[in-house]
This record gives sequence, structure tokens and C-alpha cells, in this order.
Amino acid sequence: MKRIISLMLACLLIGASLAGCGSGKTPDSGNTGIETTGSVNGGQTNAPSSSTTTPETEPPIDPNAVAEVILGQDACVMFTDQTAVLSVVAKNGNGAVLTDVKVQCTLADATVAQAVQSGDTVTVTPQKAGRTKLTVTADGGVSAEATVTVLQFYADSALKPFSDAPENLSNIILYRRSMLENPGVSRANAEAYSKVLEQYADLFPQAQVSMLVAPKSSILYQDDPYLGAKLNDQTAIINTIYGFCSDRIKTIPTAAPILEHSDDYLFFYSDHHWTSLGAYYAYASMARTLGWEPADISEYNEELRNTEYQGTLYSFSGKDARTKQICDSIYLYSLPNKTVSMTIYNKNGGQNTYSSCFMPGYKNYLANIGGDNPLTVITVKENDPSKIILVLKDSFGCCFVPFLTEHYGTIVVVDPREASFTIQDKLRDYSFSDIIFVTSIFNPSVSSWINNCKKLIGQ
Repeated sequence: MKRIISLMLACLLIGASLAGCGSGKTPDSGNTGIETTGSVNGGQTNAPSSSTTTPETEPPIDPNAVAEVILGQDACVMFTDQTAVLSVVAKNGNGAVLTDVKVQCTLADATVAQAVQSGDTVTVTPQKAGRTKLTVTADGGVSAEATVTVLQFYADSALKPFSDAPENLSNIILYRRSMLENPGVSRANAEAYSKVLEQYADLFPQAQVSMLVAPKSSILYQDDPYLGAKLNDQTAIINTIYGFCSDRIKTIPTAAPILEHSDDYLFFYSDHHWTSLGAYYAYASMARTLGWEPADISEYNEELRNTEYQGTLYSFSGKDARTKQICDSIYLYSLPNKTVSMTIYNKNGGQNTYSSCFMPGYKNYLANIGGDNPLTVITVKENDPSKIILVLKDSFGCCFVPFLTEHYGTIVVVDPREASFTIQDKLRDYSFSDIIFVTSIFNPSVSSWINNCKKLIGQ
């Protein structure tokens, strides 16, 4: 009886315990087997918080909405007598080009220029010399910017008579976007120069001797309706210089290749030299004259070193306030498949070696082979070591020499103005297959240049 009573009391206690405790479980109507747990508060169960979030949906791209505006250039330079036309392209978020998009053109200084959109172009009309910012803005506030520089146009008032002495570089013609020189020629000096080249041909009978005369930038204006009649005919001048040479001397056409590519960036605006691209076309002419196939310009690596270069003519002008805004770019061209070593021997007897034809860190014209030095020796590992060329050059040869790395195993460069040795002594270990004289149109008429070339061979 006691055991029965005890068992009954135990059952009562267990029942009471079960009655006083909630299970805490909410039935799942989905029958997923996953329980959601709530809390008991005042006899009510709070709704459980969800453990997942609903992903936000990306709004669809409006195919007609402007997402990007692109101007054809971010720097526009013109003279007061010119206009500039910039392309303007609007794209949507998918990169598709939109048509018939209206943009608002704003210039920070409206006294410098005005801008008007028509279709997919913006025409900028100068008002006065100066610099301002052009902003084009489409619907939705998407915009693009370009710097507009207006240079003063000088014509007749800036023309100065050219001196009869070809050595004189002090007289500069400021015309349109360039500072120009008007070269002349001394027939007597040109004839004397040709006789010096004949002497080189006698001393080095195994070598082909060539002459390359580079024109000046004013050759591009020979047909200009205003300025052309005031300029000397450089094509005729170069032909006159070449005309004194015998058949032993190869003369390299330069005027025609330059004029054929007159729309390219062949000459600096603020410097009396040609650019590397101008020198390239002369190199290509040399290669064809000597029976080679020149490397195409597309085969070269193009390196931009400077976009604000102001060169020799800017300095010669006394840094005239009218020329302060005339700037140039320095481009360098190298072949990617050539291993180059360049050793420069300076006037003090020192020497430095580089793994390129271009000086590291230089941002001016002297980046090309380090400028004018007594002796520079360049070797190209991949080329025939028996192909050795001697280059006798003035400063125009600096940006010409790198293009010769396509053809020669060794390139020996001498500036006769800087050298204090003779070729027979200093360079007796070289057997030259070619000798080329590379000068501007001035130096064949300069007696000091001719005398320096003679001293190099002990004359």
C-alpha cells in the first residue's frame, strides 16, 4: 500500500511539473523540420526575427541616360586666327554611344574663347590670348573638361630680315604656332664641304660615305600664301649642297620625305631641331637610298618624356613674353627587340655607360644620346658586328642616331665641334662599313664646321 501511495504521489508531482512549464515550440505549418523560437512575455509570444535579408535589386540601366562624356582631347592649343573642333561623345551605362545628346559648353573665362556644340563636335573660337577651362556637361550633370590655350597670332609685325651670315641664329620668325628660321647657303662653303667628304672617301675606301642635310621647320611654310614668298627655298638649297658631291658620295633625300608627311609632328615649335619623328623619315630615306628596308615606325616603342618642353628658339628669343605659351612634347622611339649599350666619352676624359640610347630622367632634346659629346659608342647585341657606321653629326644627329640600331652592330658617333682627336688615332680599331655626315641645313655653309671636319682627319 505504501509503495502504491508513493508511486501515485510521484506521478502527481511529475504531472504538476509538466503543467507549469511551456514547451516554447511554435508549430511549423510547412513541415520543414526547422523550429523557430519565440519568447514568452506576459502570456504572449513575440514574432521571431528573420535570419535572412531580401537582396536589393539593382535598378535597370536607362539606355537613354548619359553615364559618360568624352572630349576628343584634354588640351587644346590654337592661335588667335584659328578655330579648334573637338569631338564630343556621350555614352550610357552599358558603354553604348548615344546620339543627339545636347551638352552645355562652359568656359571659365569667356573673354578668352567661345564654344558652340553642333552634333558630335564642339567648336572653340578664340577671342584673345590666354588660357581657360572648357567644360561640357550633359543632362544629369555628367561632364568632361579640356584646357584651352590661345596664342597670339603674329604675322608681318613679327617678321625680321634674315642675316646673310648663315651662322646667325638670332633672327627668328614668329608665325602661327612656331618660331621659325629662314636658312641660306654659301655656295663656296657648300662646295668646300663636299671636297672634305671626298677626302673621307679617300681615307676610308672600304666605307660608303653619305651626306644627310636636314631642313628647318620653315620648309613646311614654303607654300604658305603669306609667308612662303618671304622664305628661301630649302629644297633648292639642299639640292645645291648635294650638287657639289661626286657619285662617290650618297646624298640622302630629306626635303621630299618631310613634305610628304607635313601633317605629322616633324619639328618643334619652340626649338630649332626636328623631332624624333622628323628624324625617323630621314632615317627611312637613308635606308632606302642605301638599299635597306627601314623599320616601320609602328615597330618602335614610343615614350613620352615631356609635354611642356620649351627649347632653343624660346631661349634665343630672349624668352619673349609672346612666346611663353609655346610648348613642345618630347617623344622617344626605341626598338623592343634590340639590346643596346651606349658609352659616352665626355670632354674631361670621363665615360658613362647606359643600357639605352636615351638618358634616364632627361626631359629635353638632350635625352637623345646625351646630346653633343666628343665620342659616343653604341653597340647592338643582335646585329651583325661587322656592320659599323661612323656618324659625324651636329645636334640634328642626336635624335637620328637611335634609328640606326635597326641595322648596325656598332654605331660610332663623333661631334666634330667637340672632338680633340683624329679618327685615324682614336678610332683606328674600327673598320667602318659606312660613314654618314648628318647636319642641319646651316652647317654645310658654316666655315667652322667644315674646318672641324677637316681636323678630324688631320687636315
